[in-house]
Amino acid sequence: MASTLVWFRRDLRLQDNPALRAAATHGGAIIPVYIHDVAAEGNWPAGAPSRWWLHHSLLALEAALRERGSRLILARGDSMTEIRRLVAATGAGAVAWNRRIEPAGGAQDAAIRGDLQQHGLAVEICNAGLLHEPESIVNRQGGPYQVFTPYWRACLALKVGAPIRLAAGSIPAPSRWPRSLGLDELRLLSSWAPAPNSGWETGEAAAARRLRAFSTHSIERYAEERDLPAADATS
Repeated sequence: MASTLVWFRRDLRLQDNPALRAAATHGGAIIPVYIHDVAAEGNWPAGAPSRWWLHHSLLALEAALRERGSRLILARGDSMTEIRRLVAATGAGAVAWNRRIEPAGGAQDAAIRGDLQQHGLAVEICNAGLLHEPESIVNRQGGPYQVFTPYWRACLALKVGAPIRLAAGSIPAPSRWPRSLGLDELRLLSSWAPAPNSGWETGEAAAARRLRAFSTHSIERYAEERDLPAADATS
């Protein structure tokens, strides 16, 4: 059975990850991949703090995958070129990823999907960052809302799916892993780093802790303190 590449982008987590679930439905081995594609960011390259955060988030994701008998393959360069290389190296029959909705990300999604499908691969593009797909919320005329309040009411009327739980146990691994760069080879770190007492915690487990803390305590004060960036009360 052919393996499936799971292309991680800004969704560096295992739980509630639709692309990972889609890969599991294909059967066979799952090959997690992250591609550092600087050119794809266009005129908005990440600054030093964002690159520091990305470095440590990738480190946390790699550790989480190792705990499940898997690993994270790292690459650098043009995403389409690297995905083609990995497909050829692994014999993958499918590629799954979570969509990006900004114009540059959407254009990249469409181009890579077309290229892969033209070469006979199955492609799964999922929604992992929004409660609802933007095009699913339309007015009575079938167009986008122009005023916030009716848009908000329409959102509230739609059902929100339950978070996707990754089952316990190992993630199916291939018999042979493709070549991977080391994390330091992505050259994400610079001389900048957060202050030792900044409280920055990266990774999925840290994010879950922050969510639990907000839901348990800060949300009660949200209406009064949401506009105070210095308070631990914003979402």
